[in-house]
Amino acid sequence: ILSHNNLIIFIIVLMKKTVPYSIKIKKNPLGEQGLFTTKDIAKNEIVFLLEGKLVDAPTRYTIQVGGCHINDKIGHYLNHSCVPNTYIKIDDKSVRALRDIVEGEELSFDYNENEFEMATPFICKCKSKKCRGKIRGSKFLLKKQK
Repeated sequence: ILSHNNLIIFIIVLMKKTVPYSIKIKKNPLGEQGLFTTKDIAKNEIVFLLEGKLVDAPTRYTIQVGGCHINDKIGHYLNHSCVPNTYIKIDDKSVRALRDIVEGEELSFDYNENEFEMATPFICKCKSKKCRGKIRGSKFLLKKQK
């Protein structure tokens, strides 16, 4: 049986494993849940590791890493952008800063960089000049888009 103080410590430890200290989950301006920094992050710094369950086929919430897909409870909130600020390093399954990221910024990565074929294609809403429109996976990119 856990005492009140031990229960609080257990919850804090569990929370630290669930959401790394440098990010938080909240709604973005589009009303979607996203990951936001709680501190400045330097270029190439590890933001968090993908540690979820490995599955064979893509789903709406998995991230392709090499030949497998990871259903990660934190990565699930990493939204797409055609001009992302993070990338996924396949060999260690880490999400890293593509550039310096300032505190409070939403984290994003380009789904077309990892996903060969999206389970749930969608129309991008990033509004950047480099926006690709429909996001379906790298299989569908034109040579000039790769």
